[in-house]
Amino acid sequence: MLRDATIVDADAVSMLVLHELERRQLRRLRRLSKEQLSQLLFVGYHQSAFRYGFPQARVYQNQGVAVGVAYGYPAAVEMTLDNEWTTLFERLQVAPPQQSVVSPRALSDEWYLDLLTVRNRSQHKTYQQKWFDE
Repeated sequence: MLRDATIVDADAVSMLVLHELERRQLRRLRRLSKEQLSQLLFVGYHQSAFRYGFPQARVYQNQGVAVGVAYGYPAAVEMTLDNEWTTLFERLQVAPPQQSVVSPRALSDEWYLDLLTVRNRSQHKTYQQKWFDE
């Protein structure tokens, strides 16, 4: 079932995003340990104006467990979503990077899909004889 993310999904979604960001190997996040990045994502998830906060997320749930997540937003809000990175770095008492963590990518008239990931155990599987076609 595809649904809007909620606060309850924080642990599962934060781990999914953590694995995807590690896979992407973002240069500006390399100086953070895995624990620091995990904490940053968990705290950020609860912020409404964070790129990876719950208001921007849609969760795919199977048997009550979030197994996939998609993050997207309209181009008009992309720059405001990135302002929260600095606050989160300060909260962790880590110096924020000089440049944006993620480069703006959305064109002015589009809705941007930033991240789409599925838990490793759930990849290449179908549920109830259906692919993720919602």
